[in-house]
Amino acid sequence: MENITNDKVNIKNESDYYQLYKLLIDVLKEKNPRRGLEKTLEGIRELMDCDCIKLYKIENNDYNCVKSVLKEQYRYNDKFYDLEADLIFEIYKKKENDKSKRLDIELIDGKKNVSFMPVNCENCSKYIVYIINNKLKHDESYDEFMNNILECFNIVLTRNEQYNKLKKLSYEDGLTKLKNRTYYNKKIKKIETNDGIMHVTYALIDLFRLKYVNDNINHNAGDTYIEKTAQILRKYFPKTNINGMPTGDTVFRIGGDEFSIISLNKSTEEVENILKFANQEVNNINIDTDLETVLAINYGVAETYEGANIENLYEIADKKLQIYKAKMYLDNNIDRRR
Repeated sequence: MENITNDKVNIKNESDYYQLYKLLIDVLKEKNPRRGLEKTLEGIRELMDCDCIKLYKIENNDYNCVKSVLKEQYRYNDKFYDLEADLIFEIYKKKENDKSKRLDIELIDGKKNVSFMPVNCENCSKYIVYIINNKLKHDESYDEFMNNILECFNIVLTRNEQYNKLKKLSYEDGLTKLKNRTYYNKKIKKIETNDGIMHVTYALIDLFRLKYVNDNINHNAGDTYIEKTAQILRKYFPKTNINGMPTGDTVFRIGGDEFSIISLNKSTEEVENILKFANQEVNNINIDTDLETVLAINYGVAETYEGANIENLYEIADKKLQIYKAKMYLDNNIDRRR
């Protein structure tokens, strides 16, 4: 045991348990848990000498991915054995709360075996470890070894989930849940150093008279104004469309009342038209006050086809925003000093 972390140890002469333990120690040394998870999958595949090992995350207790995998593995002479897959799926669902958890299946062709092992992390996230293995055994030592593999995945996945949660928090604005300034800086650096991204449309947005709302109503009303505007912007510029495909749009909160939108697929005209519709909803935000005030967004939009320089786009968009804002004060007959 003293030499278990020594890289000179010949793991081929160690037991499966030592190899698994050594793998786990090696994985936990990884600074990036995602890379650690990749190492775990590859290491266990080699350790078990199995044909394939995959991992599926179960979202909203939807285990249909298990059925899909089964139906794919049950393909025989280009035909799906749906009845067999459905039957096994029902058995698997019943075992989900069973302490034994693992489900071993011999496929119809008799040449391969499949194991499904559910992993429940400490934060209640659920995964399925899926293994295609020609050497399934059914003795106590094998069961114990498979349980150790489950525990290994539990440790690695829990660490991975915690890392992702912290990473998300570091890039997320606490009030609006939009991407924050830190992520914004990372995003523009990535765009500017990517030669493949030539077209960028940039929108700069602020809230009309937020200071007036804060000073004359209260800061809770101001926060409501900010938060509801963020929800509207996210609604009109979602990350994915109804088919789940990326839109190329990202909304950021980059300051107190300052938002920006980076779009890789829309023109200036398209972004401005969408912002007009969004503004109509902002006009109707209720901040629970009898004090009459105009709620709206000011915005400026800039576009380039000559390589992305976000700083230049920001300056152009800011000038347009100031012109738009001046017109808002004029149209509503409001003194800018108030």
